[in-house]
Amino acid sequence: MSKLALIAEKLCDKGYSIIPLWPEEKTPMVDKFSVNNPMAFKDFSKYIDAHPNLGIGLLMGGEKKLSAIDFDLKYDVTNTLFDRYKKAAPSSITKKMQVNKTKNNGIHFVLSCDIVEPNQVLASRETTNEEVKATFIKSLGKEKFLDTCLAASNDRTRVLIETRGEGGYIVYPPSLGYTHVYGKINKITFTEYECLMETARSFNEYFSPVKMKGFATDDEEDLIDKFNKENDGLSILTRHGWEIVAENSKDVRLRRPGDSYSKSSALFD
Repeated sequence: MSKLALIAEKLCDKGYSIIPLWPEEKTPMVDKFSVNNPMAFKDFSKYIDAHPNLGIGLLMGGEKKLSAIDFDLKYDVTNTLFDRYKKAAPSSITKKMQVNKTKNNGIHFVLSCDIVEPNQVLASRETTNEEVKATFIKSLGKEKFLDTCLAASNDRTRVLIETRGEGGYIVYPPSLGYTHVYGKINKITFTEYECLMETARSFNEYFSPVKMKGFATDDEEDLIDKFNKENDGLSILTRHGWEIVAENSKDVRLRRPGDSYSKSSALFD
């Protein structure tokens, strides 16, 4: 039995929910999956037999109350972000993390806590001129020229630290390019969880500009009600550079703006 199969079997035996992933795209091989309906190893092994180099996707949330903090260090222009985070966060908490290295030399902290939040961005930075230029060049030939210009103008941030929570998953070692550095998955308290989150947020370098145009008077429509009537979630996302890559009668799969290594970044239900 391969090392990947052994790890997958061990995860299943411990009650963790896993799914098979395409090795390059990091996308699920299965159409439907749920952290509350774990795949049996005998079913997972069928995918290994057909695709020996597949990846393991570890689902967040569920009975195990899993979350992960993703340090996307390929976008760290200082090359010091993770070291600065380790100095800022209490070692008594960080030593409880399972630490895995990603294929792009990023870091995953994997943990368990009674609170499991949705995926969220904790820290970002503004794009450099070179990154915006690269986005523009990458879009040439794929879009109309105006759309290419819009794609470049909407390419404003690079995510440095984000979470994977309820409804999300991470690629788990020994998937191709992923390695276990140290530690095991431990349960931490809500206070410890909040400390990790707030420490990550302290490294945020980008704040969306807020433009105030005035306040509603008694005879004017409330701005929030007006906004809700004129907008819906999907149109807001596409207006800010998110791209629809697939859709059906139930949901829409999108890719986030800017440079992305994934075929898709989010599922709009």
